[in-house]
Amino acid sequence: MAITEVIFPPLKTDQATIDEVNRNWPMVAKKLTDPNPGLLAAFCGWVLYENEQDVRQDHREIVILEWCDESSFQAFFGSDQFAAFGNMIKHLLTGPPKMELYETSASPKEAAASRVVEIIRLTVQGAESIGVVAQAWDKISELYGKRINMTYGTSLNLETSLFVAILGWASSEERSAISKETAFLDGFNSLKSLAEASQLIVDVAAVDLPPV
Repeated sequence: MAITEVIFPPLKTDQATIDEVNRNWPMVAKKLTDPNPGLLAAFCGWVLYENEQDVRQDHREIVILEWCDESSFQAFFGSDQFAAFGNMIKHLLTGPPKMELYETSASPKEAAASRVVEIIRLTVQGAESIGVVAQAWDKISELYGKRINMTYGTSLNLETSLFVAILGWASSEERSAISKETAFLDGFNSLKSLAEASQLIVDVAAVDLPPV
């Protein structure tokens, strides 16, 4: 199991803001990651497509983090370092970042480092439905775990339960081919019958972490 955080910072969309983010990200990232001994991996980038629609012009940033444990996340969230990081970026945002913390089946590193990265978020109502969704992803993992880098799990810090799956594909062609296979279609359609689904294709790159 792993503790995976997915963050959606609501960036202002004017060109000056986008230019500043692209120009100053290495310095900004250092405030987030150094020092941060509870952080195991970090990826940052942009949402390209949502539900197959091109959203690149919306300039929607995404951050994926892996934590040692939930207490490491909580400690950082309450730290002076996090407050300083927030002060550094708040002029770039329209509001507070949406931070989603999940207990996932595996580290997100392999999936997030893949050539094509897909994030599927399912809004789930009720504990029974969460269990059924988890079982459906277990089945998909059993069938396709050797062909798709994946991790999946349930939210820990949100009022409305979300289930996330991060899928790492070898290529767009591989994603298209597998998505049409009957077993995959049956599994995914069963999920959509249980929960509202959002599919994102993202372009993320690893952020260098300081040596431990």
